[in-house]
This record gives sequence, C-alpha cells and structure tokens, in this order.
Amino acid sequence: MDDDGDGRTDYEDPSCCTQTAAMQVKKVLIVPGPAGATKGHLSLTAILARAGFADVDPPRDDVTVQFRNQNGELLCATVPHQRWKRAKHRGPFQFGDPAGTVAQGLRKMQIKVQKSGSARFLTTGKKMDLDRYARPELTATVRIGDRCSTGPVMLKHRGKKFVFP
Repeated sequence: MDDDGDGRTDYEDPSCCTQTAAMQVKKVLIVPGPAGATKGHLSLTAILARAGFADVDPPRDDVTVQFRNQNGELLCATVPHQRWKRAKHRGPFQFGDPAGTVAQGLRKMQIKVQKSGSARFLTTGKKMDLDRYARPELTATVRIGDRCSTGPVMLKHRGKKFVFP
C-alpha cells in the first residue's frame, strides 16, 4: 500500500523502514510455467546488506519478500516470525514449508548473518503462478522487521526461463 502517496509501496518506501540497504542480487532463476497455471518456480540468492543487519532476528520479526516489475506487484509473501528456526547460535535462520502454503509457494528461505553484520538471503519456490514475469526488469525487496533491502534485477530471457546473471 502506498501510505504517503509517493508511488512506492511499503516495502519499497524508505519512510516505512527505519533502516534500508541496497540489495546485491547474486542469482535469480524464474521459470514462469503456462499462463494461469501453478507450475512455475523461482530462486533468488542475494546479499541483503554489507553491514548493519547483525541483529536481525526472523524468529522475532516477520519476513516479507516482494517482487515487482512494470506490470506491478508480482509476489508479496510474508513468513510469520513463528515459522523461523535457528539450529545453532551462529547458524543460519531457516524457514521451510514443503507444501508451499504459508508464503504463496515459497518453500524455503534462509538468512545467514555474518559477524560483520552482512546478511545473505536465499529463497526458492515451486508450483507457483509466475506467468506475469514476462518483463526483464524486476525489483526485489526483503523486509525483516523494520529493515528493508531492495535491489533491481535485469533478467535475461533464456528459452522458457528468466535468469540473472
């Protein structure tokens, strides 16, 4: 929702996040599947921040993932804080949903925070309706509590899929 009328939705709007960071997208794969069918899948690997994310805590704060292109919002899925786990004190935060029912088909997420405060992010999903991903420009946003990380992605069309790099 564009609360302040500046053309940006909450997860893209710096006025809605107390701390923002530029996302560095490392890898994206989107296979749209047939129009209107839930046969697509995607994966995204990114660095949410180079520093400043050392104290993020997904088991305390909900995590939202948003993808947008010129056609508008393609996906906006929130994983409630109760669904996040951390096996070890310094290990990665993990979300898993084999059925894909919690976060619109996203089945796995991982956030790994380094001692430096940088944060690596991974998400995958399958059996999703992704036929609206027909444009190469994409903006990815991840929000953890009151921190947002946003980055542009220029996808390349390869056969029936879109990839970056």
